[in-house]
Amino acid sequence: MKQNAYSVNDQLHTGARIIPLGCPPHAEPFPHRRSERTLACPTSEGIYLVQVDQIIHCVADGNYVRIGYGEGKELLLSKTLGSIAVKLPASQFVRVHQSHLVNLAKIACVRSDAVVLTNGTCVPVSRRARVELKTIIQSCSL
Repeated sequence: MKQNAYSVNDQLHTGARIIPLGCPPHAEPFPHRRSERTLACPTSEGIYLVQVDQIIHCVADGNYVRIGYGEGKELLLSKTLGSIAVKLPASQFVRVHQSHLVNLAKIACVRSDAVVLTNGTCVPVSRRARVELKTIIQSCSL
């Protein structure tokens, strides 16, 4: 029988919920179902829950991905960019290059061969993705 991370003796019963000891009493238990607006990011330090709206871009580096989010924060995941792309909403993220995935809401400027993101990062756009990106951007124009 597989043992849970916390045994019954290591838990504090507070009404209808059980919180592992060592957690502050005001801590909410980990949700059983992941929100559609949250991405669980397993790193060597633990699992980070990142709000999808805060993700600025994802950059592939071999079998690793760097996720840039929030105010200059970055996570390194042992995942491929393709495996991350399928977990993010296609209506909000676009793959502009073989190694770059960007949040459409975080694009500040579109150039002929690159996009500039709200954090100042300049991301290259491949020739193939340029046509798709142009169509998406024009559909958002006034």
